[in-house]
Amino acid sequence: PSYVASLIYDTEGTPKDLRFLDVNLAFQVQAKRSRDQLVDNTYTEVFNDNDALHRWLVHFDRVVKTGKPDHFTERGGIFHRTYEISAFLPEADLFAVTLTDITDRLQAEKQVGQLQRLYATLSQINESIVRIKNEHDLFNAICSIAVETGEFDLVWIGIFDENKNAITPVESAAKKDVADHVKTDIIQPGPLGNGLIFRANQEKKAVYCIEGSSDPRHDQWQRIALESGFISLAVAPLINDGNFTGMISFYSREPGIFQSDEELKLLSNIGDDISFALHSLEIENERQQTAAKMRASEHTLKLFVENAPAAIAMFNLEMRYVAVSRRFRTDYHLGEEDLLGRSHYQVFPEITEEVKQIHQRCLAGEVQRRDEDSFLRADGSVEWMRWETHPWKGENNEIAGILLFS
Repeated sequence: PSYVASLIYDTEGTPKDLRFLDVNLAFQVQAKRSRDQLVDNTYTEVFNDNDALHRWLVHFDRVVKTGKPDHFTERGGIFHRTYEISAFLPEADLFAVTLTDITDRLQAEKQVGQLQRLYATLSQINESIVRIKNEHDLFNAICSIAVETGEFDLVWIGIFDENKNAITPVESAAKKDVADHVKTDIIQPGPLGNGLIFRANQEKKAVYCIEGSSDPRHDQWQRIALESGFISLAVAPLINDGNFTGMISFYSREPGIFQSDEELKLLSNIGDDISFALHSLEIENERQQTAAKMRASEHTLKLFVENAPAAIAMFNLEMRYVAVSRRFRTDYHLGEEDLLGRSHYQVFPEITEEVKQIHQRCLAGEVQRRDEDSFLRADGSVEWMRWETHPWKGENNEIAGILLFS
């Protein structure tokens, strides 16, 4: 679109309006006015937007007085688009204007920048997931990364309580210029409702809403966020074994984000990766609890062996002594010899290959026993005994050795 115009000055020599002298077809289409409605009429007679006019007149006056071209960018204005505007002087007292619509280009550049930030955010969150093994610290890192790298204005994570059908915020981060009272008002526990978080739960993927959305379903967090100046909101669900366990919310005061499929897919990926991390932490916590119980059980078992009135020895997977009872020492004439950590086959080199094979079967999970068996000692004497072997289990409920009762 382009046109030729002249300036209209007030008595003090300040430009107050412009008069259209010629317009091309593209400008007529953009202005939604015919040539007759534009030519020989002033800007204010045609359009009702004095704010834009006053901004433009400064540039046009400079062109008329200096004869030098001028270039500037106008956002919004009468056409509600973004234009690069070039003005130059074709002849004295007249200036020509061309308008280049750059709205789509700027939006594409903005989206590319947003996607780059989201990819960087996802990458850094995954690095944190690998490095951090504490849920609270992980949530804190994720929210901080989303604000600092993703450039969101406010991010918070909430956990879903199925019994109460409610969301409880557990961590958040915000840009410094987001008022404390705004964060406090938004980040409050509340019922799930039927708004954005509910939709994320139902669809099992990231969803968004924007200011002025026609969807009447608003939860308490949406309502307060939109009232507090946030324009674009998105929520990604946290899913564990198909069950909704929480969410991460992203708020921005910038329009036009969260609306592309690729952006929403990346937000969903962030939610999926957090869900995986939480599931892994849950498994690791269970493993550690089980290991602690097994260590406590192993300690109790050692105490039992050491204080048992019977002849009992406890071995690890390498058939090295872990614990031994006083009666075992007495029956096998071992005195106060230090046995812990020593090989059973070193202490008793006369043990046959047949007996060693029995021990291996027991280490594989079998229970072995003999009601009467001979034991040929290294000095040539023979001892008759009854014995029984059982595997014992350690961490992860796996076989850690055998118990010998004789």
